Amino acid sequence: MRHPHHYKISIALAISAGAWGIYWLPQRILEEGGLTGGWGTIAQMIIGVLLLSPIAMWRKIKGRSTGLELPMVGLLVGGGFICYALSFLLTDVVRALILFYMTPIWTTIFEMLFLKRRPGLERVLTLALALGGLWIVFSKQTIIPLPQNAGDWLALAGGAIFAGGMIRLEVTKNDGVFPIIFSFFVYGSLFNIVAGFLLSEHLGPVPAIDSFVSMSLFLIIISEKIAFLAADTDSAQAALHELTEIYGQCDFKEADYIVALGGDGFMLQTLKKNQKSKKNFYGINSGNYGF
Repeated sequence: MRHPHHYKISIALAISAGAWGIYWLPQRILEEGGLTGGWGTIAQMIIGVLLLSPIAMWRKIKGRSTGLELPMVGLLVGGGFICYALSFLLTDVVRALILFYMTPIWTTIFEMLFLKRRPGLERVLTLALALGGLWIVFSKQTIIPLPQNAGDWLALAGGAIFAGGMIRLEVTKNDGVFPIIFSFFVYGSLFNIVAGFLLSEHLGPVPAIDSFVSMSLFLIIISEKIAFLAADTDSAQAALHELTEIYGQCDFKEADYIVALGGDGFMLQTLKKNQKSKKNFYGINSGNYGF
């Protein structure tokens, strides 16, 4: 018998799978911005903790769950994600995706072991097809499709750990979605730090502080709408072209952030003209004079 919200759940799962599938894109952007190796992942997790901490404190005052009381869920789900993220740095994207997405196989095994559930014929056939596809991809190099490097093993382990988190989550009573998300970031950050020490030779050199700052701003505002305003100078127009190529251009009325490109005078004119606006303004000096 199908779940009453079968189609909504299917759409949500498809969107989630797609988001996971393109996660390597921001990973590569962070690497190009100076956060090489696993430092980008560490920055993402810590920023998540910082952004969600005020909500967690508010829930604590109200006597509600924050997620700190779910260490096992956070370590398993967050740890699985960290292994998945770090695997991209050590192996091919396709190999990492395929090995991590063996998660349903691990979930089925864990359900049989810990929840005493027997899989139906439909699931067995689906998993058999998945294993067949895995063999086709990996058997080009070896007869037995085993992981070939540290990245492969990380992706495989990430799927197994994440599946364990899903099983643990199913038997854990939760006060809404927020405790799960916050435990993911808090305990996932701890897992990431430990993994960082163990994989220090793969993390690369510690990036400069300006790389952390610039890429942290990128992570915070990447989902926000930005409108760029530029002075008539050549340098400001060049900056406008470069930034809109990267971040796009949003209509002023719909933007969350306004970035003014020009000198001090242009910045002041922009603020004066829009002083009644409640938008956030950020200035980048591209003028001929000023400080």
